[in-house]
Order: sequence, then structure tokens, then C-alpha cells
Amino acid sequence: MPRPSLSARLEAAALLLWALLGASVAAAAFMAMVWFHAGQRADFSAFEGRKWTSLELRRFTTVVVRFATPTIVVLTTAVSAVAAQRRRGVAATVAVVTGVSAVVFLARMLKAVLLRDDHLAGTWVGVRNTYPSGHMAALAVVMLIAVAVSPPNRRSLVTALSAGAVSAQTVGLAATGWHRLSDLIGALGIAVAVGAPASMVITGQWRDATVPRAASSWWTRWSGRLAGAGVVLLACSAWFAAGRLLGHPSYGSFGLHTVVTSLIALTGYGVVVVQANLVDAADAASSIASAESYRLVSTSRPMP
Repeated sequence: MPRPSLSARLEAAALLLWALLGASVAAAAFMAMVWFHAGQRADFSAFEGRKWTSLELRRFTTVVVRFATPTIVVLTTAVSAVAAQRRRGVAATVAVVTGVSAVVFLARMLKAVLLRDDHLAGTWVGVRNTYPSGHMAALAVVMLIAVAVSPPNRRSLVTALSAGAVSAQTVGLAATGWHRLSDLIGALGIAVAVGAPASMVITGQWRDATVPRAASSWWTRWSGRLAGAGVVLLACSAWFAAGRLLGHPSYGSFGLHTVVTSLIALTGYGVVVVQANLVDAADAASSIASAESYRLVSTSRPMP
């Protein structure tokens, strides 16, 4: 079996660093926004700021998130597993299922072992730990894995759909009141920490002789992805404008809620885009390694 090429090892190292960054962000967000008084106060104010928006919109969003999240997670996982089996192999299929299961387990475990001390006297929000959000972590890792499974010539479309889903989930969960905004940041970090190693396994193999190349140029992909970030901002602006117009003054900071939620939605979008670029590079390295292996095998065959 041929040894991995230098480019393949570099791309694997990049995915490992990506996983480490995700875990670091999750840990830093917990320390900054849960352990410390100032962070907890800002988190609480942004959390309560959702009440300035329309109650009817928030109730509708809660119903959508409650039923749509498990449906999307299960269906996307199934489609990704089938695609991985057909195009990449058994190991990739196992990585798809294991990655999603690991995130669900990890989110539940962290909620059980991490402590949330209440530093804010007189608050009426429960102090039980909700860090990180299981709904957010599950959907985010499913989308990251879907991007990794997708062939490069279809990845731009999958990236756009996945980034949109993660951004929409951010806004939806922020409106439900199930989670503080710090929970959503931690969930994105956990999703990256698990999704990156799974992507290493997924992109390390391809059943066909060559990996299909991306359908668009580097500039076209990047310009489209940057334009998508603008769409996310416009959608967030429209959502909060409509919600505030139909809502009433309440507790917390509506401005802080709007800004922090929009930034997390943009971060979720960016996470998917970075994932797409990393797995693009990993697939390209895999294609080069496959071509070199094929050339070595061809030249080593005895002459007839």
C-alpha cells in the first residue's frame, strides 16, 4: 500500500488543527461566558433580549425547530451515509454515523459534567447547565460531514445549503429560549472538533480512479461564498426588524441579542465555508496520490 503523499499529510494536519481550534473555541466560550461574571451578565442580557420580538414568531419558530431539527439530522445523515458507501467506502460510512453519534453523546455528557454557577443575583432564568446546545451541535456536524462527503463538483451547492441551514438554526434556537447564546457558540466548536476528524477519514479515500474536480474556479467559489455571507446578514436584519416591529418592550438588550445572534449566524456560515475549503484541498491531495499510485502501478507492470 503506497504511503500518503506530502500534500495528503499536510491536509490531514490542517484538519487536525481545525478540530483543535473548534475544541479551543468551545472551551474558551464556556470560560468567558459562563464562569466569569461579566460574560454571564452579557450572555443573560442577550438571552433575554429575544423577548423584545414578537411572541407569535418565537412560538412558531420553536415548533419549527422542535420538529425540523431531528428530521433534517436523520435524513441528512442517512443520505450522507449512502453517498459515502457508494463513492468513498466502508470507513467513510462508519465515520459519518460515528461522527453524528459522537456529537450527540458529547453534548449530553458536557451538560452533565460542566457546572454553571449563577453569578447574577435576582435573575429568574434557571441555572441548570445547557452548555452546549445538542440541537445546534447535531445539525452543525451533520452539515459539516455532508460537505465532506459531497464530491468536489457538487460541493458548492452542498456548502450553500449547509451554511444556510446552520445560520437558520442559529437564529431559530436563539428565538426559542431553549439555550443561551453561549450554548450555540460552544455547539459550533464541538461540531468542528468532531466533524474534522470524521472528515479526515471521509476524504482519505475514493472508490473511482480519480476524484472529480470542482465545477467552478477558486475565485467563483470564494466570491459566491462571500456573497452568501451578505445574504445571511440581510436575512438576519429582516428577521429582527419584523420581529421587533411586531413585538413589545421587554427585558434584556434587544440590540445585544440582535448583534450577537447575527455574529453567531455568520460564524456558523463561516465554519461551513472553511470546512468546504479544507475538504476541497484534502480531496485534491487524495486525487494526486491516486494518480501517482496508478502511474507507479502502470510503470511497474512487465512488458508483454
